[in-house]
Formats: sequence, C-alpha cells, structure tokens
Amino acid sequence: MTSKSILDTMESYLESVTLSRSPNTARTYRNALAAFAVTLESDGIDIELQPASSATENWVADFADDLKNYAPASERLYLTAVTGWFEFLAAERTAEINLPRLRLIIRRRARRPGKRLPQFPRTEIEHIIDHVETLSSAAYEDE
Repeated sequence: MTSKSILDTMESYLESVTLSRSPNTARTYRNALAAFAVTLESDGIDIELQPASSATENWVADFADDLKNYAPASERLYLTAVTGWFEFLAAERTAEINLPRLRLIIRRRARRPGKRLPQFPRTEIEHIIDHVETLSSAAYEDE
C-alpha cells in the first residue's frame, strides 16, 4: 500500500472541513493550506509526490516565518487551519505528529493579535457632548 501524498491528505482534510464548517471557514482554510503548500514547495517539498507520512512539526516553524507579512489575526487563523491538518494526519495515523511540540512551536513563533478597541458611533458621541455643553452653559446663566 502506498502512502497518501501531502496534497491528497490536504484535500481529504478540506473535505472534512467543508462538511463540518461554514463555507467561509472552508474557503479560508483552503487559502491557508494553499499558502502552506507554497512554503513547503519553497523548501523543496513536492506536495504531489512527497508522502504525508514524512510530515514534521518543523514545517510549521517555516510557515510561521512566512506569515509575518500577514496581519497577526490572519497569521493565527492560517496557523489554526494548518494545525487542523496536522491533527488530521495524527488522527488518521498517516504521520507521527508530536502535537504538543507543534503547539509549542506555534505559541513561540506566532504573534498575538492586538486588542481591538470598540468602535463608538461618532454622531451619538457628538450629540452627547452637545447636550453636556448646553447643560454647562445653562448652569453659568443661573449664577
């Protein structure tokens, strides 16, 4: 029996994502794995020929480095998708993946997204300020 290629297992993983997640999530995960494939190919790995059984956690370190041009939130999302593929490989017993090491690599290399400030409606704030200013000027008139 021949081992499945990296590409074959990526397609199988994406099929399972498509069945269990929203279309937007499936599309995003497909984009993430396409970006991951570019990293692998730049490292000299032919995803059509290389067996998935040769997968190693070190690939994620290279991928995290390649994601530095992305926003931190996109970086995290793409790493989540690729982590899912590695978990898929481990669950299917396609490759011996050290999942705790994989998570450690991601924790050490991935940036954390910044805290997002809430967006307040500008017109509402201006209305409140106008109201407070009229109250303040009315207080001075009484004196």
